Amino acid sequence: MNEKAAEKKPKEVKKGAPSAGLYLRLSDDKPFEDAFRDMREAAFVINRSAYEKNLHVLEVGGDPMDVDSTDRLKALVLGGKQNGLVVIVRGHAGLAFAVEADGVLLDKLEDVANAREVMGDDAIIGLRCGLSRQAAEKAAEAGVDYISFASGGRGDVLPPETLIGWWSATSEVPSLVEGKLSNDDCARYVRSGVTFLEATDYVWNHPKGIKQGTIDMLYAIELAMENYQAQ
Repeated sequence: MNEKAAEKKPKEVKKGAPSAGLYLRLSDDKPFEDAFRDMREAAFVINRSAYEKNLHVLEVGGDPMDVDSTDRLKALVLGGKQNGLVVIVRGHAGLAFAVEADGVLLDKLEDVANAREVMGDDAIIGLRCGLSRQAAEKAAEAGVDYISFASGGRGDVLPPETLIGWWSATSEVPSLVEGKLSNDDCARYVRSGVTFLEATDYVWNHPKGIKQGTIDMLYAIELAMENYQAQ
């Protein structure tokens, strides 16, 4: 073996998956070129992570009655998938199916059965549950693939991290916490067992740019899990 070969370090084995993923929402009002660029900048950082499989979500929306809006959505869905993101359409199962998204996030429990019929068994169906334990339990009974808790507002008033802690201890259904979260919020939610953290406001509006915002959030999630495991 020559000296150069001996000096080579073994290739680092990537970890399986992160402890919690980012959830990024694209506004309907943002011009397509800007939205696509923002998504790619965040994905660039995500795809350079130490994980073999990324668990990060892009949520998009559009008007099902507007052809231009649907075409825009199709391009965003395709772009998100090609960049390794799970792509969810908000509010419309039919639209999500038409643009070949991975799933849909709904606001009403009564829409879950129809969404499953429209999108099929393999689709990812989520439901917003506010801060309600009862709504989350009913969502799980209805067969959703993830539930969303709000990070503020009125409801079955438990602190969101306590609500998530209760949920992760009693259910295997993944959870999302929505709101204007920053890297400073990651530790308490990761310790509570959250599956996805909304990073929309922090990442898109970071003063040093989208890439830095994504780096900060991913680092905070990793650090929170390392500290938690060390306790």
